[in-house]
Amino acid sequence: MASQYYVSINLDPHYQRFLRSQFVCESEVFEFPSRHRFNTMLEHFVITKPHGYVAPEEETSLFKIALPNFEYKNPAHFRYLSTVKEAVFKSKIKEFYDWIIQERISKLMKRPEKREDGNMITLDRQQCTLVLIDEFGFDANDRDSFDRLYKLFTRYKKKEVNRRFTVKKKGEKELSKSA
Repeated sequence: MASQYYVSINLDPHYQRFLRSQFVCESEVFEFPSRHRFNTMLEHFVITKPHGYVAPEEETSLFKIALPNFEYKNPAHFRYLSTVKEAVFKSKIKEFYDWIIQERISKLMKRPEKREDGNMITLDRQQCTLVLIDEFGFDANDRDSFDRLYKLFTRYKKKEVNRRFTVKKKGEKELSKSA
């Protein structure tokens, strides 16, 4: 259960939309599920506000995250992230985003749908990107969302090709050593 306190971070609206759709939380103050690893990170990262700290003005890129009731810290006093810890926290959110999106891309690519005439249908890059935009509730008219997902899809496909090539090449080396 979350406390009444929150921490604000400067997070890109694209990642905000992703988190809200991934964890189904549309309230103003976002809340991670209990015992989620991001709550654990927050518990380790939050500190008391430094003397003379002035809260930033309200911006659209400020993302409010509810602080859970920590085991060892009181959220009433420990509700500030330093700039370094905020950057680390945001990078972990971006890693989580990449992981979830790449997992979803692999499922879309590996599971072709069967048509009535027996032919298999697979999605190309653009179709896969449009499906992801729809599933995560990104703005379909926003070119930035499309470009991000399309580039992530391209990087994923390139990584898969390199991984398969490396595995194949490694297998050939092992065969030549045993012969």
